Amino acid sequence: MNKKNLIINALLTITSIYIPLFFYSFYDYLINKGTATSIEKKRIIQEDIPQKIEALKAGYIPRVLPRNLFKKEKEIGIYPVGSLPNTKTYLCNEGYGLITYKSDRFGLRNYDQKWKIANKKSNIFVLGGSFLHGMCVPEEATITSNIEKKTKINTINLGSGGNGPYQNIAILRSMVKPILDKSNMQQIVLIIFYPANNEAYNARDEKLLNLSNPIIDFSIKEGITPVDSYTKEINSFIRNNFLEEKDEIILKLKSWKNNDFRESTFYNLLTLYPARRDIGRKFMKVSNFKIKENEKENEKENKPDPSRESMMVLSEICKNRCQPIIAYIPNSNFWNPDSGASEYKIYLQNMAMRMNIGFIDGEKVISRNNRSDYSPSSGHLSIDGYKKFSDLISDFIKSTN
Repeated sequence: MNKKNLIINALLTITSIYIPLFFYSFYDYLINKGTATSIEKKRIIQEDIPQKIEALKAGYIPRVLPRNLFKKEKEIGIYPVGSLPNTKTYLCNEGYGLITYKSDRFGLRNYDQKWKIANKKSNIFVLGGSFLHGMCVPEEATITSNIEKKTKINTINLGSGGNGPYQNIAILRSMVKPILDKSNMQQIVLIIFYPANNEAYNARDEKLLNLSNPIIDFSIKEGITPVDSYTKEINSFIRNNFLEEKDEIILKLKSWKNNDFRESTFYNLLTLYPARRDIGRKFMKVSNFKIKENEKENEKENKPDPSRESMMVLSEICKNRCQPIIAYIPNSNFWNPDSGASEYKIYLQNMAMRMNIGFIDGEKVISRNNRSDYSPSSGHLSIDGYKKFSDLISDFIKSTN
């Protein structure tokens, strides 16, 4: 075969593959323009990037999630419970504008004065992931703020985006247990679960729990504080490994903004984005199937289930003058469909009953099919949804105390 025929045959082959995928992409793009992915991508280009640039100019820095600190090759010497302490931080936007706050002494989202009084009174300590972190609503609309308003009890947010059962175990050991051991007051410890927390056993995450040593100190003047070694390590590690210069971040954001042709029909069709996305999802299904198979193997080998383990630790440390509770937030069928969500909820409910832990079912007030319970442009709760869920928790606490 001569070179000319080889080129012609190659072009025919490429064309025969490209054209069907092009028409598939064309059809998919037309019918899915209002889907969750499309709404989120449009928000990122039109709202998030300009708002983040303004926040950076005003002295705020991007959030650094504690879970991500383990992703560097250089190992951190502590188990991080939060981000940079006492730092102006921007979080996210899901329809209510870019959320900003100043982190507390542990790098968590609390008004710092809460820690000054926490060792002198009853508290509600709440653990969880992004929903508890307050993505993406103002402070007065967060779960902890709503609970405190209704119960009149000092309520402290120990959550961060991305936190799951392993992170909850670490925080229970390193923060909550030392506080409970020292306190003579009645305390409440609440963990919030979400379907995505249904994680499989992970040997590396299990090993990292060895770093979860107590980090709590007590001061007559300042109340509950982190030990100096923790503060020094978290500051040094994040600043040396994660923080970029403000101008560099702005440059990257602007380059994304300038490339908003990614949202155009031209880009989506010519690059076959819908076809590539669906092929990727097929691979994800295979990956998820393997994860389920691994879970079955874990059961055979008696490897611990992270969700169950976090509840066991909660039950063990929260006994005398302490009320343990778990609450479940349902997923949105529009933003984050999850076929295993109901099964996971039943599992949590049964485990809570066996361990004598209070269980709060968020589906009593949050509907997976009600878009208004979730934020305007992503899968976390709306301001109204957060209030309904928080009121459910508050009513449970008031009725059981």
